[in-house]
Amino acid sequence: MVGGVFWRVVLFGVLWWVWAGDKPASWWFGAPAVMCAAIMAARRVPAESHALSVKGLVAFLFYFVRASLQGGVDVAWRALSPQMRLHPGFLEYPIRFEAGGAPAVFFANIISLLPGTLSVRLVGHSVMVHAIDLRAPVEAQLQELEAHVEQMFGGPGREGR
Repeated sequence: MVGGVFWRVVLFGVLWWVWAGDKPASWWFGAPAVMCAAIMAARRVPAESHALSVKGLVAFLFYFVRASLQGGVDVAWRALSPQMRLHPGFLEYPIRFEAGGAPAVFFANIISLLPGTLSVRLVGHSVMVHAIDLRAPVEAQLQELEAHVEQMFGGPGREGR
């Protein structure tokens, strides 16, 4: 478990640094938060259960930045539009990840970080997603995200199947 905690501290520390910036004062809160998150994550999902692909991780980061910017512009446009093109609702999305494994949990959490979507519930092999517009290609966006997460965790992704 010690090795798993170490790499999680490194990962969560980098994420904290990206989000909080280079403000040394932010580490008064960030250091305990990073340590607690790493310990809880190591207890929940063992590090040995899934290996990360560096190539997949880099591809995921580029995808995530692009998708976040596109989604943010779309949400802002909808909010500022007089018609407010909204058709909110829920979508049950089946996932191919192992139930309760790191890829499934990561996938469900990342859905909530993309603009216009919110992961509501992860049960077994499906995730309930709330979207601000069900007329948008939400399922196609989830499939693209799923493929990137799969590649990041060392899987072939949809393109490789």
